[in-house]
Amino acid sequence: MEGVIWRWIYCGSKKMKCVICGGGEFNYDNDIACRCIKCNILYNLKTKELDYSDGGGQDIPTIEKSKQRVQNAFKRFEIITPYKHTHNVFVDIGCGSGEMLEASKQFFDYHIGYDKNKVLIKHTQQKGLNTFNKYFESVDIENELGGVMLSINHVLEHTANPIDLLEDILDNLNKNDVIYIEVPLYTGYSFTTKKYNWSLWYDEHLALYSMETLEFIANKLDLKVLDKGYRNFITDNDNRALLLKNITKNFLSTLKGILSKKSYQLTLDNVLKDYGFIVLKK
Repeated sequence: MEGVIWRWIYCGSKKMKCVICGGGEFNYDNDIACRCIKCNILYNLKTKELDYSDGGGQDIPTIEKSKQRVQNAFKRFEIITPYKHTHNVFVDIGCGSGEMLEASKQFFDYHIGYDKNKVLIKHTQQKGLNTFNKYFESVDIENELGGVMLSINHVLEHTANPIDLLEDILDNLNKNDVIYIEVPLYTGYSFTTKKYNWSLWYDEHLALYSMETLEFIANKLDLKVLDKGYRNFITDNDNRALLLKNITKNFLSTLKGILSKKSYQLTLDNVLKDYGFIVLKK
């Protein structure tokens, strides 16, 4: 499988194919971005090569930042655990500083993380987490341990060939294993209002996604969709002003988001829609 370094050798002449659907028709915004008409992914045309192996991409977080990430991880498990059933192994691809793995201890007997960042892997191993500095392989999981629930959080937007990555992962999973994917969306409130000034639009992110893109991936890989929806990393109490502002400007869409939110969602999750998730079963 090709690594995560982005190489658009056809950018200059704009002769490229979508790595999600294989299509070649795009709507271009000058030399900044282009959107695939077929699967609705938005490509960043100003990316730079980044080596993640020696610490690139993410620093070791502060204690306070790590606590926030653990709290966010528990919010993810509110979505994931209803589909746990007999699954006994939790795997985190791109585990970073390990907060998903820390939270997973409350729900799973076995937890394994993978990341190409050697600095973060050393950090997680010092915390006593079971992590590997390599790609996920089924040989790391003993058959008798039970089914696998696997998460891929904020990884695909860094990946040059997301379909290749997902196919390699699926080759290492068994029937009925579950995958949770989460990505930033360009269709949400922040990008639509801030455009390329949004903090999530930068060189390291090779593309931003849409819910249509996630659904296209599920169909392409013949996976069953168990759940899908929106998330954010902010709380209702801290962002009442933002919610009120959105209600004033977009009353009907905001009201629809509030009324249609699921039990595990904060109100702003379904109003801002800055991050999307999909739960899939092999």
